[in-house]
Amino acid sequence: MRLKHFHHFLTLTLFLFILSVTNAFRCYQCEFKRCPTLANCKEQVDICTINNFDRWQVRQVECPGMCETHLTTDATGRIIQWHRGCAPAQELPRGTPYNFCTTTYRVGIKEDRCTCSGDLCNGASGPKSAKIVQILSLLIVFFVFRIHSS
Repeated sequence: MRLKHFHHFLTLTLFLFILSVTNAFRCYQCEFKRCPTLANCKEQVDICTINNFDRWQVRQVECPGMCETHLTTDATGRIIQWHRGCAPAQELPRGTPYNFCTTTYRVGIKEDRCTCSGDLCNGASGPKSAKIVQILSLLIVFFVFRIHSS
C-alpha cells in the first residue's frame, strides 16, 4: 500500500514541477513617461516607478516569455521613462540567463533593462524565482501525502 502512495506522490510532484516551469508568465504592465515641459503635456499619475509602484492598480498580462523592467534616465538621473511588461523575445540573445540586468549608456541617456522569469517577477521588490514555487509545491505535496499515509 505504501508503494501505491509513493507512486501517487511522485506523479503529482512531477505534474506540479512541470506546471511551475512553463514558459508563459504573468507580468505587470505599466509605463510612466516624464513630460519634458508641463506646458505641452499633462503629467500622468505615476503607479509604475519603483517608489510609486502600486501592484493593485497596475495591469497584469500573460507573456509568452520573460518579464522586464526598463528604465531610461537623463544625465542628471531624472526618469525619462519607466516601463514594466513582457520582454521582447527578439531582443534577447540566445543563451540569455533567466534573471539578468544590462545597462547601456548613450550621450546623456542611461538605460537599465532587467528581465526575469516568474509570475509577477517585475514588481517593485525585484525578480523572484520560479524555483520558490517549485520548492513550496514539493513541500505541500510531501506533507499532504504524509498525512494521508499515516
